[in-house]
Amino acid sequence: MKKAKRFFALVCLGCISVGIGKLLQKDSVRDKLFEVLGEDKYLALDSTVRLLADLVMWPVHFVKALLP
Repeated sequence: MKKAKRFFALVCLGCISVGIGKLLQKDSVRDKLFEVLGEDKYLALDSTVRLLADLVMWPVHFVKALLP
């Protein structure tokens, strides 16, 4: 049961990070964050969110690659 809770928490974290990544891809959100944060901080935030999404979702992508 403890492993299932950890797995569920990782899946939720992955979904949230992917959702934030998708939100950062919208032009209106990107423009507002770019104005508020500046170029350097925005690019650092964008790369961090994408890396987090890739790290958390790699098991899902691995299983999808194994399925026919």
